[in-house]
Amino acid sequence: MSKTKLETEILLTLAKFYANNVEIKPNNKLLIIADVETDPRVYDYLAKGAELFIPGNNIAIFILGKTQGSKYLFPKNLIALLKEADIIISPTTVSLYHAKEIRDALDSKKKMFSMTGATFETLYKYGAKADFVSLKKTASALKDLLTKSERITIFSEKGTHLNAVIKGRQGNMETSLGIFGKSSTFPDIEVNTSIIEASGEGKIVIDGAVVGYGIVKTPVELIVEKGKVTAINGGEDARQIKKMLENVSDKNIYQIAEIGIGLNPFSQIYGVIIEDEAVYGTAHFGLGNNKFMGGLNKAKTHLDFVLRAPRIFLDGNELILGKDKITYKGKVVGKMYR
Repeated sequence: MSKTKLETEILLTLAKFYANNVEIKPNNKLLIIADVETDPRVYDYLAKGAELFIPGNNIAIFILGKTQGSKYLFPKNLIALLKEADIIISPTTVSLYHAKEIRDALDSKKKMFSMTGATFETLYKYGAKADFVSLKKTASALKDLLTKSERITIFSEKGTHLNAVIKGRQGNMETSLGIFGKSSTFPDIEVNTSIIEASGEGKIVIDGAVVGYGIVKTPVELIVEKGKVTAINGGEDARQIKKMLENVSDKNIYQIAEIGIGLNPFSQIYGVIIEDEAVYGTAHFGLGNNKFMGGLNKAKTHLDFVLRAPRIFLDGNELILGKDKITYKGKVVGKMYR
């Protein structure tokens, strides 16, 4: 039976993913880890796409049960598969990034692609279409600019006005391109940095999305004092998000851990955080743990909050996120490849 137009589109997009992002080789072994709440079409098509490059018997799919609290139980047969695999893709409902078993696998120099919360559309419809190889140049230049900067200020028309010190903190980038021994988040492409923990002051008005919650219908106001969220104001969204943070049961979850800038011109905000935080022209604020990205705050988890249409200033000069290019002090930092 001939492939439908949609199936052809999906497989063509996944072929680019495996060729350019994964750089998969004919003898590689692939492990896809999903869970009982993952749309079966997601892991089925990930396997079909991989079969364009490697034999079917080199592909394993493992379905985890529901999380035990905020973590999954890794059975012995999954640990064995992790040891055998060269490449790991995880379209799970909850991120596997911080699991010890995954950290051990990355220490063994495997490639991992986190696709937490991925929907069927994530495979082909939005951010997956980006030119990740070209966009890496822009991400790299912007990462270096963050590393050289001492202070960041973010405004928005909804009322955001946050100041923080980033002097001495490393700029980081997520390119969705695989690196042995590291985890990539597909189709996220972004730059980010951590703040000097006690330096954040002001107000953040979230009007995009929140990890683990989805799209916010009404703006959520976060009051920030000495780097920590001290109050959450707004309507029903704010009440639910406040409860979600309280349920983490960790005072360190309220630390402003990260400030990130999305760089994927094809991504859209639709309640899938790996897409939401990647949208070009957005900023996101991570709360909680930032030890993994150069910060000093240890917390049980890391939660991202997405802000639409920010104005971003580094050391008092605006970083202009234009349609086709990013400029700073009148010079082009990087292009947006579409």
